[in-house]
Amino acid sequence: MDEVGSEPTILLLRLLEVFVYKLPPLKGNAGRRAEEWDLANPAITGSLSVVNRGETVYVQIFKDETTLFASAPIKVDEKRPLEFFLEGCKDTSRYFALRIEDERSKRHTYIGIGFRDRQSAFDLRAALDDQIRRISRQHEVPESSSSDDLSKSTEQLLDLSLKDGEKIAVKINLPPKRKKKTKKTGQLSLSKPPSAATGIKPLTKPLTSSTKAPSLSQPATTTQTVTLETNKDEDDDDWGDFQS
Repeated sequence: MDEVGSEPTILLLRLLEVFVYKLPPLKGNAGRRAEEWDLANPAITGSLSVVNRGETVYVQIFKDETTLFASAPIKVDEKRPLEFFLEGCKDTSRYFALRIEDERSKRHTYIGIGFRDRQSAFDLRAALDDQIRRISRQHEVPESSSSDDLSKSTEQLLDLSLKDGEKIAVKINLPPKRKKKTKKTGQLSLSKPPSAATGIKPLTKPLTSSTKAPSLSQPATTTQTVTLETNKDEDDDDWGDFQS
């Protein structure tokens, strides 16, 4: 690893199973494809840890609980994004090409790593993204926020406090009050209803008990007898004689 002095090591992620593969040469610019790695026969089946020291994140591959097989220092900048150190495959989201580096010689190469399930692959990528974002935010703090700059800026502030015996006179020009104009609202006049003496005439003939209304059970009927007189001789002449 990089010489980082006495800076503490912080464990960010621990995965108990990881498959390690030897990568074949790249074919042009087609990218990495896990189907070309002989996935059924990994070179090593070990464990993986993600740790942080200072401003560098490390992905460590272990053969067992204590034997370190390879280490991948990841220090992202403008020229080298995360994909430069951990390259995903085109045909699956569970396998990656990891850039490892020798601690002494600083020589580097790429190895293939993969996981049995997608959750482990997602956890690895999320742990790296979060820590790299946290480190980048530390560099975005402006220099003027230091304690020395803050003390200088406060000294340059004007003293606007009132001295003993000083008073502030405030003159407020208020506009004169305007008289409210009352508006006359139109009133609707309604004529009085006609009195009983002039408006409605009383009945001249009162109703008597002799006036009977027609009964509902026995409807009123009117019988009229019509007598028709016919001239037998005229009828026979009009129709003529019937012949058999």
